Amino acid sequence: MTELLPTRQAADLRRAVIDYVTTAISLADPSVASALDAFLTDERSGIFLGPYLRTRLPFAGGSDAAAARELVPSLPGGFEPYAHQAAAFSRLTTSPEAPGEQDEAGFRLPQPTIVTTGTGSGKTESFLYPVLDHAARAKKAGIGGIKALILYPMNALANDQAGRLAKLLTEKPAYQGLTAALYTGEASHEPSTVVTADSLITDREMIRGSAPDVLLTNYKMLDQLLLRRADRPLWEASAASLRYLVLDEFHTYDGAQGTDVGMLLRRLRLVLDQIAPGRVHLTPVATSATLGDGADAAAAMLDFARTVFGTDIGEDAVITETRVDLDEFVRPSREVTADHAGEAAGEGPSLSPAQFPAAASMATAVRPHLEPGTPLDAEALTAHVLDVLWTADGGERASTIAAQRGLPPARPPPRPPPRRPDPPRDLPRHRAARARRHRAAVGDPAAHRRGLHHRPARRALPRARPRSSTPKLLPEPRSAPVAARDHPRGPRRDHRPRLPLVRRARGGRGPRPARHLLPPLRPLRLGRHHPRRRRRPRPAPRHHPQGRR
Repeated sequence: MTELLPTRQAADLRRAVIDYVTTAISLADPSVASALDAFLTDERSGIFLGPYLRTRLPFAGGSDAAAARELVPSLPGGFEPYAHQAAAFSRLTTSPEAPGEQDEAGFRLPQPTIVTTGTGSGKTESFLYPVLDHAARAKKAGIGGIKALILYPMNALANDQAGRLAKLLTEKPAYQGLTAALYTGEASHEPSTVVTADSLITDREMIRGSAPDVLLTNYKMLDQLLLRRADRPLWEASAASLRYLVLDEFHTYDGAQGTDVGMLLRRLRLVLDQIAPGRVHLTPVATSATLGDGADAAAAMLDFARTVFGTDIGEDAVITETRVDLDEFVRPSREVTADHAGEAAGEGPSLSPAQFPAAASMATAVRPHLEPGTPLDAEALTAHVLDVLWTADGGERASTIAAQRGLPPARPPPRPPPRRPDPPRDLPRHRAARARRHRAAVGDPAAHRRGLHHRPARRALPRARPRSSTPKLLPEPRSAPVAARDHPRGPRRDHRPRLPLVRRARGGRGPRPARHLLPPLRPLRLGRHHPRRRRRPRPAPRHHPQGRR
């Protein structure tokens, strides 16, 4: 699991970028090369700063998990909703026991909801579990048609949520029998007629013939569904049963795209009202990332939702995130620390948290453990971090006192591997990077002494004995080229085959081609419009007695 450590991933990424830049940019001036090297590798003023770590308090849990399970009885076992999820359940539930207005079937009508919380807060679960709970309840009551229409801004999000929904429908017994479909341009290439553990229904004829309980699509495909006459039966079967209109990633629908989506949702409502007048109960639901803090951000989100959905939405529809207070978060740790301090009061020096731990001290303690290529020792890393964050009475190390009370003793940090010498600075940057990569691959510190390219030395050819006056033929080093007429680029100027080499007798200057072994040369044929072709002068026109022909 050490490959997943963010610090090591950041170090590997930094090293890869440096090697790429130094290989692509070759600088001959040593001063400019030194400036580039400092710009790439300096920890304080270089291009790479960080990695940065952001710590935030966890989300607050719901006050009563049993109450949330009463609102959504089909919640998976062990699921404990956050406070904002419990608030969304209370607004989106259709349980007949919940207070509120009811429809013709006796189900409670859900209320408009806008969930705007941070990343990883479970925004999808805020609407998905109430939607599936209502679909299962309506299925038992014999109500057909689409119950929820979920729009995504991109097909990638739709495909990801489709796999997640397929897993829920096939694994949870409470959702057995429910159907869901994915209606996008990409999904139509591989049609599926049933819900499996990996995919939803994607066959368009199947979707038209039997309306699914949940339909996942994007706004462009929804436009096609509203235009085509062949898709009219889908809306006729779902006009009275459609309860949820969900827009995921609501903050992306701005500008011209938001205008198109707003007009599209108004067309959808007109179509449903025309099919089932007086029986349409379409509830707008949106999930969005946080756009700010305070009442102003909630008011801006509310105005934006009213503009896009085209309906009146109450001020209590916006649900924001709630995080645990700092004192509440650290209270359990303080209680445990106080208990241990009371038990070990007479055993020796006591531990107390450091008031202002220095960042440089923490970096010095952590860097040897997280250096790429070194084994990770979690116990030693914990002990050295403990020495920075805690202080002990009497000048002893906090890890030593903690070891006396049950924590493993601190071991010295592992030594990083010895750094291999870099090639001289005056060499081109691409050759230096090549040398570093080769040394890292072979693990030989002395490899740079054998040359930067690290190619094996060429074997010297045996010296010829040119004592005989008889020329000796040597084998051809290469195969003869193709004929001129078969060359892919057309006829060439020199289309003669390669000559075998012969060695001169004593006193010569090396090998020479054996021209006496060549066949006679053919005349060179140039094209009609070749620049070297000599053009013959045109003859003067001859006069015919009967006129020019």
